[in-house]
Amino acid sequence: MLDISHLNLWHRTKEANRQILFDVSFSVQRKESLVILGESGSGKTILSRAITKLLASPALQVEGTIMYEGTSLLTLHEEDLMNLRRNRIRYIFQEPNQALNPVARIRGQMNLAWDGPTHDDTPLVQVLENVGISDAREVLDSYPHQLSIGQAQRVAIAMALLPKPAILIADEPTSAVDATLKFQLMDLISVIQRERGLSLLLVTHDVDIAERYGTRIVVLYRGRIVESSPVRSFFAAPLHPYSRLLLESRPRIGKSEMYSVEPVHHGPEEDEATGCAFSVRCPKSQPRCRTEKPQLERVPGEQEVRCFYWK
Repeated sequence: MLDISHLNLWHRTKEANRQILFDVSFSVQRKESLVILGESGSGKTILSRAITKLLASPALQVEGTIMYEGTSLLTLHEEDLMNLRRNRIRYIFQEPNQALNPVARIRGQMNLAWDGPTHDDTPLVQVLENVGISDAREVLDSYPHQLSIGQAQRVAIAMALLPKPAILIADEPTSAVDATLKFQLMDLISVIQRERGLSLLLVTHDVDIAERYGTRIVVLYRGRIVESSPVRSFFAAPLHPYSRLLLESRPRIGKSEMYSVEPVHHGPEEDEATGCAFSVRCPKSQPRCRTEKPQLERVPGEQEVRCFYWK
């Protein structure tokens, strides 16, 4: 359905060229829940936006292949891309108060998502009620600042479901809410996905969210895929050292110790250096890791891993 192959993203200016994404390849199948997992700064958000060229600067340039149902998205004209974003591939952004226009009532914003104004609020009320908003007509008359964070995120989800997309890209959709509400919202997205037969591309740093709602996981580290695996295989036996540390860092009742991987601040020149991108932080690092770049290796069990010493 959505096939991404050898995707590279560059930030190109007169002063310098910096690569942000490195040879990223994966596919999203019909009705699948694919999780892009990684810490802040790994490139998850910009990867999700590069899919439909929803990028903030012309200095950000995408190379590679992005195919949606046989159509190359990188060669589409902007008008065709806008139609695709409106009708087939919709986004839920991580900060609802940034995604919503602060000076426009919710009704007007939802009408834009619905493809034009209407004098009948019925479809808007229905979709708001479907995402758990009981006072839908009152919300339609409200401005974003008059809503709670939970209401605003539900509105953002509702807008992403107008009219009827095929793929939903959810970028940290629960980062702005508390722990209790995040599972309520994710349950809601999961139910809607199943009822409508949507494909879900879920971008998150939350390992628990990934385990509960994903069917397959792609682990991203500094713009590179370091592991790809079915969810059950990933949580039973993660292959890459970074993946293992992600799981071991989760807080658990009765768990007295947790691993912590201290962040390392890399300069742009290090992305072009030889060696594994994780070697500075890796507990299994060997001299070879600092001089050779590991390739993404396919292993039994529909898994891939980028590491010399994963076994």
